[in-house]
Amino acid sequence: MLYQLSYPGGMPLRTARRRLIGDDAKAVEGVVLSRHRGGAGLCYGRFMQRFDEFEQSPPASSDDRPNRTPWPPILYAGVLAVSYLLERAIPLSSMPRHGALQTLGWAVFALGVVIGLAGILQFRTLGTPVDPTGQAKHLATAGIYAFSRNPMYLGAVTGLIGLAFALTSAWLLILSLLLPLALRKLAIEPEEAYLTRRFGSAYEGYMSRVRRWL
Repeated sequence: MLYQLSYPGGMPLRTARRRLIGDDAKAVEGVVLSRHRGGAGLCYGRFMQRFDEFEQSPPASSDDRPNRTPWPPILYAGVLAVSYLLERAIPLSSMPRHGALQTLGWAVFALGVVIGLAGILQFRTLGTPVDPTGQAKHLATAGIYAFSRNPMYLGAVTGLIGLAFALTSAWLLILSLLLPLALRKLAIEPEEAYLTRRFGSAYEGYMSRVRRWL
C-alpha cells in the first residue's frame, strides 16, 4: 500500500493516483495543488518507483544495526594509504605510463564517482541513512538499485581501479582488486543479514532479482 497521505483542501494521494493512471499502474508522476487557509501552496510529487518502496517499514529494534564499525570508509582509506606506502617502499614498474591509458583511468574514476553518488542520492531521496552503521528506514530497490544491490561499494571499487590506472600505481590496482573481498566479508554480508531481519520477504525478493554487484 502507499502512504496514506492527504493534502489540506485536496484529495488523498491514492485517489489522485487512481485518477491519473488507474488502479493497475506501476508508476506515478503527478502534480497536486492545494490551497491552505493562509495562502496557496504547491506540492509536487514525483513517483517513479515500485509502490512497495512506499510501504511503511516495520519498527526496528534500537540495538539492531548492520554493523558497529564503519568498515567501508576505513577500507577505502586503508587501500589508499597502504598502496602509497608500498609504492615508496617496494615500487613496482609493471604499469606503463601511457597518456591514453591514464586518460581512460580518469574516465573510469569519474564513472565510479557517478555510480556512488547515484546510490547516495537514492538513499537521501528515501530518507534512509548513508552511514553503514545506521538503521535502515526504507528499502531502496529503484533507480541505480535496480541494477546493483551495492552501488556505493561498486562505485568506490570502480573509482579506485580507475585511479590506479590514472596514477599508474600497480599497488593501488592490486589492493583495489582485493577490496571487494574485504567489503563482502566485513560490510556486505552483515548488511544482507540485517536487511533480511529488517524487511523480511521484501528484501529476499529483491535479492533474487538484483545481483550483489552488477
